[in-house]
Amino acid sequence: MGRHPGPRDPIEVFRSRYLWPPRDQDPRRDKIKTELGELPALRIDAHTYKLDRQGAKTANDDERDFSLWISDDDGRVPLQINAKTDYGDIKMQIIDYQPGNGTRLRP
Repeated sequence: MGRHPGPRDPIEVFRSRYLWPPRDQDPRRDKIKTELGELPALRIDAHTYKLDRQGAKTANDDERDFSLWISDDDGRVPLQINAKTDYGDIKMQIIDYQPGNGTRLRP
C-alpha cells in the first residue's frame, strides 16, 4: 500500500495537561484485520515526546512511538492504536461500529 496522497493535517496529542507533538508521521494506505473483517485503512506511525510548560522537551522522560489505523473512507473511524504508555504497551482495536445519523464531514 502506498503513502496517502494530499496535504498532511497536523496531529496534536494531549495527555493530562501536556502536549506530546508527534514527529516522523508517515500516513500510508494499509489494510488491517479486525473482528469486523479486513478493512482498508490509513496507517500513521509516529514518534513523540512530552513538552514542558515552556514548550521544550522534558528531561528524563521516555520518548514514545505509536501506530494508529483509521478507516480509509469518509468516516475516518478509528480502527486500532498501538502505543507505549506509562502502564505498558497497549493495543486497542475496534470490535463493533454503529454509524451515526449526522452529516458526514467528507462527501
